[in-house]
Amino acid sequence: MLTFAPNDALDQGLIMRFFWLFSSFEGALKKAGFLLTDGEGNPSADWDGFYNCYQLNFSRRGDGSFPRAMSYLARNPPQRQIVVRDGPGADLALRWAPQGKRPRETDSQFAWRLVRTVRNSLFHGGKYPHGGTDTMVERDQVLLAHVVAILEKAVTFHPGMKAFIPHAA
Repeated sequence: MLTFAPNDALDQGLIMRFFWLFSSFEGALKKAGFLLTDGEGNPSADWDGFYNCYQLNFSRRGDGSFPRAMSYLARNPPQRQIVVRDGPGADLALRWAPQGKRPRETDSQFAWRLVRTVRNSLFHGGKYPHGGTDTMVERDQVLLAHVVAILEKAVTFHPGMKAFIPHAA
C-alpha cells in the first residue's frame, strides 16, 4: 500500500479516496464537456464552468454532509503556500498565507475554489516540509473528509457525470 510519510497519522483510506475521487471527478468534467485548452491542445477541466452551470445546487442550504462541508471550507479556508524572499539578497523561502474570498465571490464559489487548494496542498507535498503537528494532521483529515463529501455530491449535479466515475457514491 502507498504511504505518505511523514503523514502516517492521516487516514490512508481517506487519502486514497480523496485522490481517486478528485482525479476521477476532474476527468469526468472534461468528458462531460467542461473543458478548457491552453491554445496548444493541452486540456484542463473547467471547474469554474461546472460551478457556473450548477451554482444553484451549490448554494442550496439544508441538512447533510454537503452543506456542512461547503460551509466549513468557506468559514475555515486552508492556507496556500507562497514563495517569499526574507530580505534583500535572501534565498527564496516557502511560507503559508491566509486565503480570502475574492471580490464578488460567494461563499459557495469560494468553497468550490478551495476544493482545488486542498488538493494542491496535499498533492504537491507542501503540507509537511518539516513534519506535521497533531493539530495539522487533524485539520487535514477534516479538510479531506469535507472535500470528499463535496465531490460526492457535486457529481450528482450533472446527469451524465456518474457514468464517467466508476463506483461514485
